[in-house]
Amino acid sequence: MRFKACLWVIALLLVLPYCGCGGSSTTTTTTPPTTPPTTPPPAVTNVYMVGSVQASNTTPFNATYWKNGTPTNLTNLTTGTQSAYAFGIAVDSSSNVYVAGDVRNASNVAVATYWKNGTPTSLTNGSEWATASGIAIDNSGNVYVVGYTTSATTNKTVATYWENGAATNLTDGTADAVLSGITIDSSGNVYMEGTTGNSVATYWKNGTPTYLTGATGTKGGGATAIAIDGSGDVYVTGVTFSATTNWDIATYWKNGTPTNLTDGTASAVANSIALDSSGDVYIAGFTTVPPVGKVVGNQIATYWKNGAATNLTNGTASAAVNSIAIDSNNDVYLVGYTSSSSTGPSVATYWENGTPTYLTSGTVGGSINGICISSH
Repeated sequence: MRFKACLWVIALLLVLPYCGCGGSSTTTTTTPPTTPPTTPPPAVTNVYMVGSVQASNTTPFNATYWKNGTPTNLTNLTTGTQSAYAFGIAVDSSSNVYVAGDVRNASNVAVATYWKNGTPTSLTNGSEWATASGIAIDNSGNVYVVGYTTSATTNKTVATYWENGAATNLTDGTADAVLSGITIDSSGNVYMEGTTGNSVATYWKNGTPTYLTGATGTKGGGATAIAIDGSGDVYVTGVTFSATTNWDIATYWKNGTPTNLTDGTASAVANSIALDSSGDVYIAGFTTVPPVGKVVGNQIATYWKNGAATNLTNGTASAAVNSIAIDSNNDVYLVGYTSSSSTGPSVATYWENGTPTYLTSGTVGGSINGICISSH
């Protein structure tokens, strides 16, 4: 099975500051009374999710985001071959909502696009296929978008990012390459991850690449998401490729050292990663029902906590987790899709601590591709 990255965006875990309240005293002493400590107000948790849904099973997909379960359509495509897809979301400290994705033009060519509070900005002109898969905002308000463009010369995809709309290519178009996601650490370092030529899992720190599966691609693989902990350790999720079974292996790397989450007997992909306040490592993606002969089994929505797997679905119909986030209370949110039947359309689904909620009906197609948790 060929690897196909399902893309992740950054979960912003913000906590409201403590604000003490003064007390009063009925004593006559001239010593100022000591105000007893007060309990800080609980942090406000807003859950933002992003994806694509159909209005009906005969209409195109529309880019959509949800705030606490309430949808906002970023496009309103109703007829024809045009569709719009949203993959990444971020929220800044002023509650501005940014979404990354693409819109298909009249020629059905994907135009890399991002939206700020619902207003679109096209990053490419529609002459060549391009998409935006992730987005992040730094402390100065600069907008970073990652994805890929297509070389008009070689027709290969080019790993590309945009800073405030200005494009920078990280590869030259001699072989296919994509960027899948982005995160920015507390010092302002910009980390991006993706896949370069010959299926090499790669991440970049401030534009400098680190190859995780060998620059020649002899081991094969791809990178899907990235996270940085408080000590500066770099975690990357993705896949490696089993030369023995020809299946993808769900894999993550910590500071370049790989850990396989599956054994290669069936295809599996690690799509996203989140770190909680205790240092636990959560990774989400999918495993697959073992194949029977050449018949590939259905995907199973799966996440791993410190390497131990939990299946969210049973494999009777296809499902996957596309992204994961953890709030300040260590509640775990996973987003992706399930299916109403083995042949039915995908259902936009999220799980809170393992409990599913369905945001589409199952009669129309839908998927949640990214998540952001914010106090704004």
